[in-house]
Amino acid sequence: MKNKKRALFIFIGILILLSLNTFAETKKLKEVGRFRFIDTNLPADQWMQALTDRYAEDVKIGFTLAGYPDAYVPFMDQVRQSAFEEGTVPVGGTMQWMVFRSQGKIKLVQDLEWAGSEPLPVLYFAFASDNKNYEFVIPNTEACRA
Repeated sequence: MKNKKRALFIFIGILILLSLNTFAETKKLKEVGRFRFIDTNLPADQWMQALTDRYAEDVKIGFTLAGYPDAYVPFMDQVRQSAFEEGTVPVGGTMQWMVFRSQGKIKLVQDLEWAGSEPLPVLYFAFASDNKNYEFVIPNTEACRA
């Protein structure tokens, strides 16, 4: 009886260790644009403005979920100024986290790798705030359609 309990605890321990390992895996992102905040059929500067006008609270929730609530205001300032550059994330490029809307709720996924067939067109922001450097990319679905 004692050996059965020991074996059960060892089995449960192994399951826990294996499940922790699967949670730590990098998620492969192969497509973008399915769960959008806004209609991106407009030019980039116009849909970025719509992001600040209509979806500021959703963006704030996303920054809070990610653990960076202090970066929200400087990020929104950059967006309002259209202070972004066009760029790409290469295949195999990684991102710490990504915020998206699914079924009306703001969700966060962490530890991502771009695994599409081509580099991902993005709008790129970089800024410093409170002695911290931040880099953000937003998929440029306008460029994806071109």
